[in-house]
Amino acid sequence: MSWRILLLALVACFAAGAATAEVRVVRDPAGQLRLFVQPVAAGIWAPRGVIDAATVNPLGDLVGDGYPAAAVSGDGDLLAAWHRAQDDSLVILRAHAGGARVFTRLASGSLIGRPSVTPVGDNWLVTWSSIDGGPRVLASLETSGQDGAPLEILPGRLVAVVAVGEAVHVLSHAATTDELYIGTYVGLHDPDPIPVPISVTRVDLRLHEPDPRPIPIDRATAQTTAWAPCIENGETQALVAWRAVDRQVGSIVLDEFGVLDDAEFVRGPAGSCTAVLKAAGREREGWNP
Repeated sequence: MSWRILLLALVACFAAGAATAEVRVVRDPAGQLRLFVQPVAAGIWAPRGVIDAATVNPLGDLVGDGYPAAAVSGDGDLLAAWHRAQDDSLVILRAHAGGARVFTRLASGSLIGRPSVTPVGDNWLVTWSSIDGGPRVLASLETSGQDGAPLEILPGRLVAVVAVGEAVHVLSHAATTDELYIGTYVGLHDPDPIPVPISVTRVDLRLHEPDPRPIPIDRATAQTTAWAPCIENGETQALVAWRAVDRQVGSIVLDEFGVLDDAEFVRGPAGSCTAVLKAAGREREGWNP
């Protein structure tokens, strides 16, 4: 598709209405940069009004761009990231507090879901899932003075990113083995060396008997295709809990250094995340919210 055709399509979008652009870099009442996203049925990016200095990526819908993730760093700069399906890349936008904007691109592979952007001091950790060569999690550390580079860090699909103190825990789920992988970064605020080393812990999500013969899993209810944990953040720890078979709740505790103890299972509800976390936290040794 030529840029002339794209331009004509954009002009047609303007004629549809007089609303402002759906994605904009704005300032909140405190003066902090924010990414304002207001998707409509027709898409996420296409403006229906006049493009101005706050407008972000007005041609995004026409090239198949995905929903953006964004976060503000400690020095007030904003970083946004989104998938460009046209060439399987990740578009990175840095919007500086002083007004300048810089766009870069990363090779992302075939993305699953949305990327995640986590602020770490004056830097950001961008993580995402790719299905190329099997599900895997990639990460890129983006700093104010250096463009990032994608690194494969975990198998499976990205399910959460949890910051505890100066540690960042990246969680992925490997559906074929029903395992949770936790990759822990320490030192992303002041990275040296780059790439920052990552420690990986593997947790079996299945409940085991003491002998230890595994309890059979009903794959129809084990949530192996779209598994997601329940997470509660405390001051110095985070509780990660999940629904297991036989009305059990599994849990682990994360701290500033990694996984605190082995997974524990207790009798619990099959209801909401609030109920699951309450059951796990009530019995969990070492959990200090």
